[in-house]
Amino acid sequence: MDALAAHSREGGFVLLSLRTALTPAEMFLSNVGKVPLRVHSRDFVEASFRKRGFRVVCLRSNNLSALLLFRKGSATPAGAEKQAVIRVGSGRFDWVEEIKAKAIEYQERPAGENVWLVAEDVGTSGVVGLTNCLRQETGGDHIRCVFNASLEGGANPVADFQPASWEHKELVERDLVMNVYRDGKWGSFRHTVTQSPGTPCLWTEHAVLNVQTRGDLSSLQWFESPLRYRPASDDRVLCSVYYAPLNFRDVMLATGKLAPDALPGNLATSECVLGLEFSGRDPSGRRVMGLVVAGGMATAVAADPNFLWEVPADWSLEEAATVPVAYSTAYYALLVRGAMLPGEALLVHSGSGGVGMAVISIALSMGCTVFTTVG
Repeated sequence: MDALAAHSREGGFVLLSLRTALTPAEMFLSNVGKVPLRVHSRDFVEASFRKRGFRVVCLRSNNLSALLLFRKGSATPAGAEKQAVIRVGSGRFDWVEEIKAKAIEYQERPAGENVWLVAEDVGTSGVVGLTNCLRQETGGDHIRCVFNASLEGGANPVADFQPASWEHKELVERDLVMNVYRDGKWGSFRHTVTQSPGTPCLWTEHAVLNVQTRGDLSSLQWFESPLRYRPASDDRVLCSVYYAPLNFRDVMLATGKLAPDALPGNLATSECVLGLEFSGRDPSGRRVMGLVVAGGMATAVAADPNFLWEVPADWSLEEAATVPVAYSTAYYALLVRGAMLPGEALLVHSGSGGVGMAVISIALSMGCTVFTTVG
């Protein structure tokens, strides 16, 4: 146990399964064979781990066994005075600016010093999604949340959350991201992706990303690509996709806010309509970026060589993937349709969007005067 503690890092988890009792058959065989079968006292194991700096995060037990999840705490735990508590609710939004300020303030703080979002709404709080999003931002590693998910009525102990109080001190020391109170017990939420029963898995070189049910983002998954059965024609270039950005049209289609029938041509009957642009490599290994009619969110695409460009040496493929749609749209609007001349002035609406920034970049490169709106 000492070796386990020595090799466990601070904040690390240890999952332990142990037998706490023997069945009658096991006791009989042990006595007959004179081979003692060892069992362990759960209290003794917990005390041993606590002595070495671990805390019990989760416990499941029955008459014969126990499953314990331990987490190693910090040698110098942060005190309650190092914690920031922000109460969030749907009735007011003054906490938004406070979260911004605290996230920036705490991004350089050591581990254990956190910003705790306490949801005032019971049952209807969106704090789980808010926390998941904030943890992707600067300073997000220090974001924690506490909320009441009780199915029964009664008092709301979350409303009085204070890091210094004895009933909430253990939550702070556990340092879990999601802290959920439900009907008298504290626990945590963990997002686990599960596969529908009976859904077969297939290994394939060519796959596309698509929603199984239009409007249901939880049904987003990989499907076999038509390229598996129908190779690219001679007038197309088979390119390996490294990056495929998410465009506004893709979001509208995936969420069901735009029907496939609204797409031009026969796209409505296509197996996959997500993905307009990509970056990757062509069969010769050349770094390329390009436009496709649909199906760009895939492991490979059959691209039209007329809409395929070589990526400049000083660009990363990640950067290049964001260029084709925005800049080809801007170029077509300004120079092909608008016949813009150097030195002219133009007004750009939604200048903070992808196409808007591309328009501004092209216009400035031609010495034009640019006025823009954002929002």
